[in-house]
Amino acid sequence: MTTPRPRSSSRGTKATITDVLNALPAHAAVLDKDGRIIAVNGAWERFVKDHGRCFPRVAGIGDNYVKACRQPPSGYAEKGRETLSGLLAVLNGSLDQFMLEYRWPSPTATHWFLLSVTPLSSKDSGAVVSHTDITIRKRVEEVLHEALTEGERIRTRLNTLYAAIPIGLIYLTPDLIVERVSQQIAEIHGRSIEEHIGRQLANLIPRERWTKLKRIYDRVLKSGKPYHSLEEDLPDARVSGGTRYFLSDFYLERNEEGTITGVHTVMREITDQKLALLAHARHLKDLEAKNRELDQKAIRDPLTGLYNRWLFDEVLTREWKRFQRSGEAFTVVIMDVDAFKAINDQYGHETGDRALQQVGTTLRASLRESDMVARVGGDEFAALLPRTDKDRSAPVVKKLRDALNRLRVSTPTGSIPLTLSLGTATVPGFPPVTSAAELLRVADKRMYEAKRVASSGKSHPR
Repeated sequence: MTTPRPRSSSRGTKATITDVLNALPAHAAVLDKDGRIIAVNGAWERFVKDHGRCFPRVAGIGDNYVKACRQPPSGYAEKGRETLSGLLAVLNGSLDQFMLEYRWPSPTATHWFLLSVTPLSSKDSGAVVSHTDITIRKRVEEVLHEALTEGERIRTRLNTLYAAIPIGLIYLTPDLIVERVSQQIAEIHGRSIEEHIGRQLANLIPRERWTKLKRIYDRVLKSGKPYHSLEEDLPDARVSGGTRYFLSDFYLERNEEGTITGVHTVMREITDQKLALLAHARHLKDLEAKNRELDQKAIRDPLTGLYNRWLFDEVLTREWKRFQRSGEAFTVVIMDVDAFKAINDQYGHETGDRALQQVGTTLRASLRESDMVARVGGDEFAALLPRTDKDRSAPVVKKLRDALNRLRVSTPTGSIPLTLSLGTATVPGFPPVTSAAELLRVADKRMYEAKRVASSGKSHPR
């Protein structure tokens, strides 16, 4: 009566994940909770194809990203340690997100990337790893850094840069007064460039946003260190969805004497990436729900709602291994509907199905929450009572037998009694057994003996 293990319908699920990943402009991969790559997008595959010799330990699906971080390529030891620490923290749930910038020298030019590790929506389900090219931003930073050390000549270049750069730039004095601002930030604030110059930033943006930004500006001015990757979602009725997303970095400017002269803010719009990630998260959530539904279908008997033979065998194997390790007792019960073929032949399969459903309902109601019950054949059922020796199983089996003896099923000609014969076997017990299969054979033999005795009008043996 062994039912073959169901096959997972993972092909369609993987295709959907890949479609979502391919919508991301970054190189992206999905990791399971152990750090193994289970899906990648086209950008990731192209990068590996073109540059795999630089990162030979990570190629694609099936490779372990955590293992690769433990053995980084030459020259990446420190970044590898940082990445491993952040990745493990996200996977174990102690960190909501991890980001790291790193420099990658390609054969033609140096590129910078932002590594981002974001957990999936379900607990212990893995994470999304993405590598976003931030080379343009880093080059802007290099220009800014050069400007901070080259005096007035560079200030002219800065003014030109602020006027033409396609990202958001704003420069504040130590008193947080706007001295320079790019066109993009002016548009974000809904004001002209002229309306910004010489005014306190606090008077140009909403109070709630200013409260958050002021803490960052105060921190940068006090510590002298830059602040990276502030993510903001700002309302904007001019765009679809009404929200735009930005990532900002803050840098101090000092003069030749080391005195602080102001703070630069670099503001990049990431709306497209953010919306793609949000859509990706929604799709993953939907896929997880569908997978849970498929998992339930794979382990449940569709007629009775009980577990199926495949899962019963899996649980029995685990209990047997537990018994071998610890000697902890457990009991199996085999049950069979009496004269079920006669019910089908006389009243039809619809009546037979109702009978099996009533048995399933009675078994669930009569057994303990810790017990496992399954339909293992056409009219055959099985229960596993963990941590239950022969003495402890006796009242459970008695309650079960009493409930089954009261069963009746409706037929076109009236209600008829429905009886089941059952047999039990316990380890450790008598006769001693050496395998889970042998334990089942003992219980099965006792069930057939009970059926024989019942048919002769005698009482049920245990």
